[in-house]
Amino acid sequence: MEKKILGQIIKDEVKRQGLKGIDFAELIPCSENHIYKIYKSTSLDTFLLERISKVLNHNFFEDIINGNVDMENPEVIKEFNNRRAVSQFMEIVPEVLEELKRSPIISFGRPIELQKGIQTPDFIITDYWISFTIGETFMERSPVHCNQSCIRYEKIQNKENAEIEVLINEYVLQTRPNSNPIQINIKLDYKTKDEWLKIMKYAFELYDYFQKRYRIRL
Repeated sequence: MEKKILGQIIKDEVKRQGLKGIDFAELIPCSENHIYKIYKSTSLDTFLLERISKVLNHNFFEDIINGNVDMENPEVIKEFNNRRAVSQFMEIVPEVLEELKRSPIISFGRPIELQKGIQTPDFIITDYWISFTIGETFMERSPVHCNQSCIRYEKIQNKENAEIEVLINEYVLQTRPNSNPIQINIKLDYKTKDEWLKIMKYAFELYDYFQKRYRIRL
C-alpha cells in the first residue's frame, strides 16, 4: 500500500464520502481555506485530528499507528501515540477506579527535573501514590531516583505480563512512620478498558499488600 501524507488521506476520505470542502469545513467547523491547509499537512494537532476522526467516522490515528501515513519524523508518530494514550487514559481510568471503588481523582504530576536524572511522573492518584509515566517506565524516566541507595526498586508482572514498578523508600520507612514510603508506577500507553481494569486491580492489590506488610497507617 502506497503511503500518503496525513492531509491527503483525510482528503481522500472526504472525497469518498461525497463531501465538498465547504461541507467538511462546516462539520469541523473552520474556514474552507483552512481545510485546504489541512489537505497539505504532514501532521496535525491531536485534538483537531480527533475531531476530524469523529466527524468523518474514520480513525486516522489507526492509519498513523498502522504505518499507512508518510511521516518523515518518527518522533511525530511517537507523540501521536502518546497523546492518543493519554486521551484514552483520561476517559477510561476514572471509570475503572469507580468500578474498583477507589478514589477516581487523578492529579497532574510536575513535569520538571528536580535535579539531574531525577524527574517526576505525569499523573498521580494521590490517595494511594500510584503514578503514571507517559510512554516510558519510571526507571527510564528517572534512573537516578530509582537507583538511589535508599530506594528499593522492583519490577513486577501480573498474569497478563503487564509490568508494574514498585519503589520503597527505606529512609522514609524507617524515619517517618506516618508517611507513605511506597510508590507504584504504571507505564501509560494505549490499553483497552479491560487491560486497564486488570492492571489497576493488580496495582491496588500490591498497594494494599505493602501497606499491610509494613503496617503503614496514613
